[in-house]
Amino acid sequence: MKYTGKKVIASMTKGSTKNVFAIFDPKDDRFVHAEYTTSKTVPDSTADGVGIIVLPDSTMKDVAWQVTKALRLKRLNDQGGPKKMSFHDFTTAMMAAHKSGKDVSGVIVFTEDSFDKPFTVTERSYRVESWAKYFDPDKCGTSLFGNCLDENDEGVRLDHLMHSGWTPDYCYIEG
Repeated sequence: MKYTGKKVIASMTKGSTKNVFAIFDPKDDRFVHAEYTTSKTVPDSTADGVGIIVLPDSTMKDVAWQVTKALRLKRLNDQGGPKKMSFHDFTTAMMAAHKSGKDVSGVIVFTEDSFDKPFTVTERSYRVESWAKYFDPDKCGTSLFGNCLDENDEGVRLDHLMHSGWTPDYCYIEG
């Protein structure tokens, strides 16, 4: 396998003597390979290390998701952070992505007063996908499910919560 032009990630796995060797293709913006290895070196001089913690019982699908999230976050940080936008502009952008057939992830950050107790920005941030019914005007339903960025709240029905008082503060499209 040739690694030129791809990001190669090597990371120690927590509680294990094995490393994770993973390849992410930035051109296609997708994860293309992962394997456990005992090697301590990355087989490519253009490697881009991303710090992730992988539990010993993790599947390669879990590793792929962790690596993809880490690379998206690194790309956002390299670009000076996410471009904040209003919920209206975000919805318009996600609808355009859906219409073009492009799968895009975005984050909705809710206001502090949407909650009964204080939460961090991460705990108030939910990742959504452009393929959601909410962004497809041709669908009868308008469901919008999101996963909290702190990974403690998954599959949350955000459209219902927004009708019950949760207010978007700002949103951003992920790299």
